[in-house]
Amino acid sequence: MSRMKIISNIMLILLLLVFMLPAVMAEESVPSGPNIFEGSVQINDSDATVGTVIEVYIDYTNNKVPDGSTTVDVEGDYEIYVYPNSNDDIGKEVTFKVTNIDTAVSVFKNGPIVRHLNLTAYDTTPPTIDSPTVAYPEGKSIVKNGDTVTVSANVTDEGSQVETVSLDVSAINSSASDVVMQEDDGTTYDWNDNSAADAGLYGATVVVNTENNGEQALSIEAVDYVGNNNSSEVGCNVDNTPPIAVLDDPLDNSLLKNNEITFNFSLTDNLDDSVDWTLYIDGVENASGTGLDEISETVSGLSKGVHTWNVSVEDSAGNTNVSTTHSFTVDTEKPTITLDTIEEADYFNDSTVWINGTYNDNIVGVDNSTLEVQVNGIVPLFETMLNDTDSFNYSLTLDDKVDHNVTIGVDDNLGNSNTTGVVNFTVDTIEPTLTLDTIQEDDEFNYSKVWINGTFSDDISNVNNSTLVITVNDTPYDYDAIGEASISSSDYNFSLSLSDADNNVTVSISDHAGNTNTTGLVNFSTDITPPAIDLDSISEGVNFKYSTVWINGTYSDNVVGVDNSTLVISVNNTDTSFESMMDDTDSFNYSLSLPDGEHNVTIDVADNVGNDATQVLKNFSVDTEGHTLTLDTIEEGDYFTDSTVWINGTFSDDTSGINTSTLEILVNGTSVDSINIVGSSSYNHSINLEDAEHNVTVSVENNVGHSSTTGPVNFSVDTMPPTTDNNAPKEPAENPFTITFQPLDNNGGSGVNATFYRIDDGEWIIGDSIDIYEAGEYTIEFYSDDIAGNEESTKTITVNLTESDTVAPVTTDDAPSGWQNESFTVNLSAIDEGGSGVNKTLYRMGDDWLSGTSILIDTPGNHTIEYYSIDKAGNEETSNVTYAKYDPDVPGMNEQNITPKLILNTSTDTAIVTVNVTDQVSGLDNVTIDLTPIGESVFEMVSNGNNIYSYSISTTHPAGDFSFNVTAIDNAGNSANKPLKLNVSTSYEAITEYSGEDGEDDLSTSDIDQAIEDNEAGEVSDETVLVLIEEYFS
Repeated sequence: MSRMKIISNIMLILLLLVFMLPAVMAEESVPSGPNIFEGSVQINDSDATVGTVIEVYIDYTNNKVPDGSTTVDVEGDYEIYVYPNSNDDIGKEVTFKVTNIDTAVSVFKNGPIVRHLNLTAYDTTPPTIDSPTVAYPEGKSIVKNGDTVTVSANVTDEGSQVETVSLDVSAINSSASDVVMQEDDGTTYDWNDNSAADAGLYGATVVVNTENNGEQALSIEAVDYVGNNNSSEVGCNVDNTPPIAVLDDPLDNSLLKNNEITFNFSLTDNLDDSVDWTLYIDGVENASGTGLDEISETVSGLSKGVHTWNVSVEDSAGNTNVSTTHSFTVDTEKPTITLDTIEEADYFNDSTVWINGTYNDNIVGVDNSTLEVQVNGIVPLFETMLNDTDSFNYSLTLDDKVDHNVTIGVDDNLGNSNTTGVVNFTVDTIEPTLTLDTIQEDDEFNYSKVWINGTFSDDISNVNNSTLVITVNDTPYDYDAIGEASISSSDYNFSLSLSDADNNVTVSISDHAGNTNTTGLVNFSTDITPPAIDLDSISEGVNFKYSTVWINGTYSDNVVGVDNSTLVISVNNTDTSFESMMDDTDSFNYSLSLPDGEHNVTIDVADNVGNDATQVLKNFSVDTEGHTLTLDTIEEGDYFTDSTVWINGTFSDDTSGINTSTLEILVNGTSVDSINIVGSSSYNHSINLEDAEHNVTVSVENNVGHSSTTGPVNFSVDTMPPTTDNNAPKEPAENPFTITFQPLDNNGGSGVNATFYRIDDGEWIIGDSIDIYEAGEYTIEFYSDDIAGNEESTKTITVNLTESDTVAPVTTDDAPSGWQNESFTVNLSAIDEGGSGVNKTLYRMGDDWLSGTSILIDTPGNHTIEYYSIDKAGNEETSNVTYAKYDPDVPGMNEQNITPKLILNTSTDTAIVTVNVTDQVSGLDNVTIDLTPIGESVFEMVSNGNNIYSYSISTTHPAGDFSFNVTAIDNAGNSANKPLKLNVSTSYEAITEYSGEDGEDDLSTSDIDQAIEDNEAGEVSDETVLVLIEEYFS
């Protein structure tokens, strides 16, 4: 027995003594002391390990609460104290359980007592694991990371009972391996949610955290108290890979012209046969469904503009994903077109019409290449095209007409088309016709209400009646003022009451295209007031001491003026023939001699529109005593062609004599100064007067106060001849033709007397017109003179009258056909068979046409001359063409050469002559070489191309130095010469030349070397070198 066992027994004895002492002392009812069991303990024939639990039950059938328990402290041994609950327990069955295994049965004895009992337990059956289950989150049959699953199983053990249940979660949680499964207690652990403890139901919750996908095996391991273990697997479906959505159509940045769009996309998933998808348009859920692979979803009613779309997907594990986002543009509307410059039924008064406007598409933009502008149904070639993005600016010239139209069409970049439709417009560049029928220039009316009537018309855009404006004296009367009733579709009638005055009227009107016509300013007068008469020289009851009475005065009219022909002066109620009549416009100056006695004078006159003046009546008397006064140099109505007029006369009184200090000369009513009085009976005075009508009055008194007066005497100064115009045609005209002369005298002149003319140096004839019937050319001289005798210088005109001429003239030229080497003139000759005669001949040698018949050709070249003529009837000849070739320059010769310069006079030795010859204008005719110096002829050289000519010379002529001429002649005959020299030698002379002058020295090798060097330099021929070599070796 071990030392520890001995110590244990000693302690046990002492303990028993402690218990026994009270028992002896106490009454008999005190409970029994403990039964102390000790002995060995084995499990399945092996010593129980330290920590093995041993429990003892008294009356186990009725008492499930251990009455003693212990754990093995020493492997294979045990000791346990069992206390009775009362003395009733004595004799009852004592049951031992080692790790819950029934191992031995004994009877409880009155104690305290130490009892030896070896315990042996047997348990080789592992725990049973039933119904392993994975509980997924609600609604799911597969999980993803972050989800929590509950794993449970029913675990039982009929032997030592279940000690631990563990769960290997490494397949679904990479950060954990085993977790302890807890037995269901209905509260903390309630795996079946029934709030009651379920023995044997073990479970654990696990948070998924793994990279694995698919069904993952979870291992449950159960161990009983003796170490028997069992395991079972249960599958957990895990999916951490999100599904994928790929957008197929519409593609990104698509342009769509339909608002009903089918969205096509593809869905894939690593595990699921179907996933949930949601279609978002512009970030808003639009449709959803389930499926896999190709999905199509049609959406209608999308608004125009830019949209976005994408698809979100979710698998059964809750993995989500979102596709890329595509944008697309919906444009169901056609582009806008604005035609800014033309509206329906517009009018244009310019033949150049601008077609301007803009086009726009605010969604996808306009396809500029589709812009098409049609005018009158065709696409014209525009004169101006200023096309720019989103705008058009075209112009073209159109004829005047009503039915022009323009249509403009364009597509946007999706093919949505738009057109302006047909816009009709009118081009009218011609102003309307307009007449003023009731008033002509300088008309005079003796009534105040004036009618302004006329017509208008326009054949294209029609007259716009509302634009009619009648302007009278700068006051406009428009359509409203004239009144609609006064204007019809083709005429107007307007009346206006005017005061006495000089008036003017202008009528203007426009057509609907804005072309305006005006009559111009027409002047007229209205006058209802009679003229006024003032008798200045006679007042009522006046007495005259002279028998000659002057009736002087003025008459006037405030508007139209007085009709001088209506002036009537009656003396003593009789129209009187006056001795002196000096009538001037707006004044009268008349004199007459009356006998002594009572007299009267009346004056009547009317204005130019027939208004009669109030008659003037004056009574007067004459009482005279005679003396004489004369005006000798001027008579009534005289005309003077010199501006210096002499006023000379005489005076006398046989009784009292003349008071010369009273002598007065009035010219045009103004007294003159410095009258020259000659002796006692005459006077003279000169005065410079302008061309006009004048009057002169001379008066003088005798020494008793009686006055004598000579006038007034009316006369005119006219120093300027008249001028004569005519209507003779300046261009040829068809016969017959009447030439009318229009003579005009200067303002205030004496007036035209007559017009004189003669034809082709014939007799002078007086007349105002000439009728010419025969065709031909006439020289007409003419002039006019005035009443004063001023004669116009003779004028001459040439009149060409033709029969009807429709034949164009014919023009020829004398241009030489070949090249010329001197300047020359091309003459053009025109003949007109039609009869009107050649008017002019035109020609050109470039861009500009010139008039003339001689063309100097003095610049080199082949000139193209175009020419034609026009006759006086306007017939134009078809253009002719001729050519003028002029080359004054000799051919160019350079780089002439002869190789070699020395040959032998044998037929086998040759020299080649070459020369470079060019002619830039007329070109070369030929190049020759003159070989007559060696007894040959003149030969034409051979062209080698590139302006090089050559000729090969050989001769048997006696030796010597010869000169040759090479001559080049161009196609104009210009020639150039170049001399060349050739040395012809005999064999002996050649040998002598190289060996020595005396010919006696032998040739040396250096002589041969020199000859070869000269040959290479082109100085001597090959044959010469061969002769020298042959001589050397001989």
